[in-house]
Amino acid sequence: MARRITFYKRIVVTVKENRHGEKFSLWQVEPAFWRFCVFIEAWLMQKRAAVSFGEKQAINLERGVHFDMAEANWQIDFESLQKRLPAAWQSVCSDPNCERTVVVLPSISLSPLELTNVQGSVHYEERLLSFLTLLGMPKTHVVYLSALRIPDDVISYYLQFLPGVTFSHAHERLHLISLMDRSDVPLTQKILERPAVIERIKRAIKNPALSYMEVYYNTELEHELAVKLGIPIFGSSVDLHYWSGKSGSRDIFKKLDIAHPKGYGSVFSMEEAAQAIVDLRQECPNLEGVVIKLNEGFSGIGNILVKFSSLGARQTKEEIADYLENLSDDSCGEVSCQAFKKVLADQGGVVEAFIDAPGKTSPTIQLFINPLGEICIDSTHEQELGGRSGLEYIGCSLPAKANYVQALHHLGSEIGRELVRLGYIGPVSIDFIAIPRGSKSAIGLADGVVYSRGDYELYAVEINLRRGGTTHPLSATSFLTGGRYMPESGSFKTPSGRKIFYVSFSNIAPPEAKGLCPNDIIDIVTEFGLHYNSATCCGVIFHMMGALSQYGRLSGTCVADSPEKAWELVETTKQILAEQAVKLSWLQQ
Repeated sequence: MARRITFYKRIVVTVKENRHGEKFSLWQVEPAFWRFCVFIEAWLMQKRAAVSFGEKQAINLERGVHFDMAEANWQIDFESLQKRLPAAWQSVCSDPNCERTVVVLPSISLSPLELTNVQGSVHYEERLLSFLTLLGMPKTHVVYLSALRIPDDVISYYLQFLPGVTFSHAHERLHLISLMDRSDVPLTQKILERPAVIERIKRAIKNPALSYMEVYYNTELEHELAVKLGIPIFGSSVDLHYWSGKSGSRDIFKKLDIAHPKGYGSVFSMEEAAQAIVDLRQECPNLEGVVIKLNEGFSGIGNILVKFSSLGARQTKEEIADYLENLSDDSCGEVSCQAFKKVLADQGGVVEAFIDAPGKTSPTIQLFINPLGEICIDSTHEQELGGRSGLEYIGCSLPAKANYVQALHHLGSEIGRELVRLGYIGPVSIDFIAIPRGSKSAIGLADGVVYSRGDYELYAVEINLRRGGTTHPLSATSFLTGGRYMPESGSFKTPSGRKIFYVSFSNIAPPEAKGLCPNDIIDIVTEFGLHYNSATCCGVIFHMMGALSQYGRLSGTCVADSPEKAWELVETTKQILAEQAVKLSWLQQ
């Protein structure tokens, strides 16, 4: 079957085979050659249209990619900025007290269509407030950008955790810039449309040579802003985005021969998804279902689970396509099916075998690749999945099970080395599924070599080259405890050797708590002793407090010195919030 290929601004011809054994070429554009192509295309366009050399003229290709000289110039400028990162990184490592500014840009730079379907998306900007802990270094300045004003109570809540510096000293070095704009447009785009805001950010940057931006999601918008501000992004070029998508992840797993679910990438319609389902059913007689995923979906939002039992007697591509076209919105999780189909047509997706078995778990490993190309294993987690499809991320616990944690380190490091070869810098999260060894449910449903340790077999699912749901609980816990993840033991320890565990949920609030404001939450946790206590290394750290009043969402990380205590703290927190939302006994007289 003919399949469309997505062009991601690189050209490296890779000969592949489709599911029928027919060969085709995948073209990818490497950055240097991409700039050359941009120049040639612009020059040819000038010759045809007889326009001045400096005029912007876009050339539209099949996938809607625009090439013009202005874009080529800022792309070159961006790469020049990025060359500062290794020296800046070495300077900060050798002298943590050097003066610098970190601009924190928590923009979820998705399309407006996707943002509309993420409930309370504007409050996701609070996820990176854990970067305020950088103010613990006495000469570091932080510029925190947001669409809406972040309440003073929330800022004070984070600054109270800073050891070694006074509240006033830290607050002086914090610059909050809010746009007062809650429209469903990426924060970065809003900033780019406001020259005065850009100028305010530039004036707040101290020592630009050692300064940089920390971003939630790295796109052309963030690159353009970096050039306007004259500082690099702690990350890589968007030319590497393909490898963060579901199709690109599968290509890396295939190249490294790492076991991953059978399936097909570069799917752009329900009709193509139906053909993939037909072919997978023929290849895998024991397959019981598939997952259709958007290439750039996050937190499991944008996944459709299709169990074959729901297909009934439908066997042909036409019958299955008709079924997929008429799915209810409940089948598509947080997004409507109409929105899912539009995004699928725009960014593509994958169809892959759904591997299920009694005792299945969903571990994940987090890496950090610094500007020198060094790989650090930051953490491992067990993911908690739920939602309508049962595939949405709802939380995590640290660390991953000892049964397979060393296998996660091995496979994660192998994938990390491939990303270093590709030139990637920044955070990496790699998701797996773990199946009890010998489970007949997984036989014949995966490609690649199964790597197993102990009682489990691991299958790679996807690579995320961005910050995600495990970022804020890990960074907050690391700073508050002074601890770090120890790969040799697969555990998180404080400097004194004390083991730390935590359970974090993207929404820890019971239904009764909806309507509470941030200051209410702070009063409740103070009244009932839920605050994190540095002496005991136990307590609750809250995130996204601004989303509770309107959306009933409150993220929370429960830290303790044993996994049992961490889970008990989750239940205690839920119970107290539910009770006190009604009793109001915590209100000050």
